[in-house]
Amino acid sequence: MLFRSLDIINIWEGVNNWTLMHRKHQLRWGADIRRNMEDLFTINAHTEGYFDFSQTITSSANVSGSGLGTASFLLGNPDVFERGVYNFIPHERQWRDGIYFQDVWRINPKLTANLGVRWDYYGPDTTPIKGGLGEFDPNTGEQILANLGGNSASASITPYYEDWSPRIGLAYKLTNQTVVRAALGRSYFATSYASTFQTLATVYPIAETQSVTTPNIYEGIFPLEQGPPPQPTLVLPSNGRLTLPDNVSAVFRPHNQPTESVDQWNLTIEREITKDLNFSVGYIGNKSTHLAFSYNLNAAPPGLGSLDARRPLYQKFGLEQGISRACNCSDANYEALQVVANKRFAHGYSISSSYTWSKSLDYEIAGFAWSDQAVDPYDRKLSYGPGTDQNRAQVWVVSHVWQLPYGKSMPWGNQATGVKKWTLGGWQFNGTTILESGFFLSPQLSNQSTLNADWGQRPDRVPGVPLYPAHKTKQEWFNPAAFQIPQFPGQSIQCCRFGNASRGSIVGPGEFMTQWAFWKEFRFGSPLNREDTLFQIRWENYNFFNHLVLGNPNVVIDSSQAGQITTSGGLGGGDGYVPPRRMQFTVRIQF
Repeated sequence: MLFRSLDIINIWEGVNNWTLMHRKHQLRWGADIRRNMEDLFTINAHTEGYFDFSQTITSSANVSGSGLGTASFLLGNPDVFERGVYNFIPHERQWRDGIYFQDVWRINPKLTANLGVRWDYYGPDTTPIKGGLGEFDPNTGEQILANLGGNSASASITPYYEDWSPRIGLAYKLTNQTVVRAALGRSYFATSYASTFQTLATVYPIAETQSVTTPNIYEGIFPLEQGPPPQPTLVLPSNGRLTLPDNVSAVFRPHNQPTESVDQWNLTIEREITKDLNFSVGYIGNKSTHLAFSYNLNAAPPGLGSLDARRPLYQKFGLEQGISRACNCSDANYEALQVVANKRFAHGYSISSSYTWSKSLDYEIAGFAWSDQAVDPYDRKLSYGPGTDQNRAQVWVVSHVWQLPYGKSMPWGNQATGVKKWTLGGWQFNGTTILESGFFLSPQLSNQSTLNADWGQRPDRVPGVPLYPAHKTKQEWFNPAAFQIPQFPGQSIQCCRFGNASRGSIVGPGEFMTQWAFWKEFRFGSPLNREDTLFQIRWENYNFFNHLVLGNPNVVIDSSQAGQITTSGGLGGGDGYVPPRRMQFTVRIQF
């Protein structure tokens, strides 16, 4: 595969911030003006050309199994040719501006407030080139081309000016050892994965796919030395509207859609137990709104017979292809309890312990099914739930540093010399221990016949059947009998309904990980350094107990391996591969 790509990105930025101290107020304000520029020359196709050399080209219709693909290649006689064609570089441009005002107000010795407001502007993607952006019009079946026929430089996408984000934070000193903190704020953003740039610049007519196939399986399309036929010259209509051909890519983007945003809030109580030990309990939450999402505008709903007969745009314009509706129309939320204890380094040791109990709910990341269930574009609420490989309900992390309390400046052996000093002093034990619950997983089906639609099927949950066996094993992590292919009693044709087994209804194996290090330090005078020279011998361990972290079970219910775990943690999943125990020994001299 050869994908020619040229992507030039420039960002011009002007930033100005001011600060004014006035009595109990610390006032801050400023502006951030950015001009984003992208000159993209790429397409997700073989721009150098893709050739297929079939066995049938050198075969005889009268001799079964005759012919060789290698022979077709040596003769230079392909049966399929395909390449991506970029007609011009669209030169995309966008303004991203922001202004803010903030006041840190020390109301009294116990209470401090942080108040602020920000306004952001994420302008639409624009181009100075005629036809440099193309947006599909679902009412006419045409591409709206930028800078032609009175169309704007953004292909009729309009700006959105309502991105105001208030922010407030409070810190109250309840006692000399106890502080209460709370905050609430909103932020606007644009996700990097084609949420602005590229969406309307990698479609017809800017980018096309040239495809040549043989009308007869025994005949090649052209000799290689002759080369493919030239792509017809692109002629852009002066009225800025171009009828969309069948089977070419296109995107519809709502003309006035809100900017992606997240609201975040928290409440934390922190208590100092001793001078070097503190403890905190906090509630943290966020709500993401108007997230980037994409789904097929031309999806055939479940039903019998031909898919084309149920594709909305085929009925109107004869279009069979999927056409993406790229909208900011998804949501997500996250809530968590966090408990943290910190023992600062003193008396030769420190320890930090953090426990999180959380839940994350969403539809799917940007509308893509990353090993997750498919989404019904006509009722996306059916897919709201914990996503695959996205959230662990419980996580506990402990980090520590411990020095053997013997030797110089230690409780014991402060004056030790000779063998005692060199043998017992300078030992240290550091490490991190992680204990996590499993990822949420979603049951799936490979057999799509009971749906017959333009998205994937999911199983039904069988009422009354336990989801998990009495004892979970690698051979049966969950009970496959708890799910079934959707049933249609009384129907001769077993179709057509989306299953009811929800996202995130299975929980995979948890994880236990230890990364511990032991080392011995020697300090001595030498010509290398005016102060002591440090010599360290380290023994570092990853997965110290050699604990096997299981991978996720097979969640394809109609698979013969459904419910079975056949990999170790991370292989084929998003939970990060945990290898067997690894040890390394190092020697370090510091002077």
